[in-house]
Amino acid sequence: MAMNCRPLRPTLRPLRMTGRAGRFGAKLRLSLLSDPIMSSLHLTAFSRRDKQLADLTAAAHAILALDRAFKRLLPGQLGQFCQVACVRDGELVVYAHNSTVAARLKLLGNSLLAPLQRQGHPLRTLRVKVLPTPPKLRKPKSFSLSEAGVSAFDDAARQIRNPVVREAMLALLAHHKSR
Repeated sequence: MAMNCRPLRPTLRPLRMTGRAGRFGAKLRLSLLSDPIMSSLHLTAFSRRDKQLADLTAAAHAILALDRAFKRLLPGQLGQFCQVACVRDGELVVYAHNSTVAARLKLLGNSLLAPLQRQGHPLRTLRVKVLPTPPKLRKPKSFSLSEAGVSAFDDAARQIRNPVVREAMLALLAHHKSR
């Protein structure tokens, strides 16, 4: 199955699918707020109404199954840092979070493809692409000492005999007094 391998999102977070787990996996529900009649149809039932959507749904299920099979073959927690993107002309394309993960996947390449081929996936090669995740925004530090706390630390710092530790404590206090 040939598919376009452009990422839909800039991150590699797994897709969250809501619904209940059934006998054959998660039964997905599609919520169409504009049409109350179709508000609670299962995605598979809805996709049967449109050939293109049915094909897209089948391709998505195939990629998700291949992703699960691929990650089961990976050592340790390596599966958390990569994601199967698509299969294009027998080439398995995998996105990695960083170059370290990409290098490890390339080293494991043939040992990963052989079991997948035995499971019935028509794969010949593995291509690993780095798709870094955006950095997490850091919250500014909001810790501050009260005046009583600053006063207590000031008294304690002046009683320390070691001059290096005393200077470090006084520098810390100067930082907190400037806030």
